[in-house]
Amino acid sequence: MDQLTTVGIDLAKDIFAVCVLDATGAVLRRRALRREAFMRWAEQLPRCHVAMEACGSSHHWGRWFAARGHVTRLIPAEFVRRSCNCRFHSVIWFG
Repeated sequence: MDQLTTVGIDLAKDIFAVCVLDATGAVLRRRALRREAFMRWAEQLPRCHVAMEACGSSHHWGRWFAARGHVTRLIPAEFVRRSCNCRFHSVIWFG
């Protein structure tokens, strides 16, 4: 199985959309998680790059991930494009 290297997170009040990528940029998994489930899931992540749109709560989550050894990237809103993907909106970023 391919190993995850990057996690993209679309932050919201209750539902967090998560997209997990491997080293080639291929999507390994997409999930929509409630806050409690998201925190349990994120606690088990191996160290990786975590990207999220810069917003009001992204600084909190950036510090939360950095404290657990992840490399955190906050992406300015003008570089984030949202695309509808069935049940939730996923974040696609350009680096």
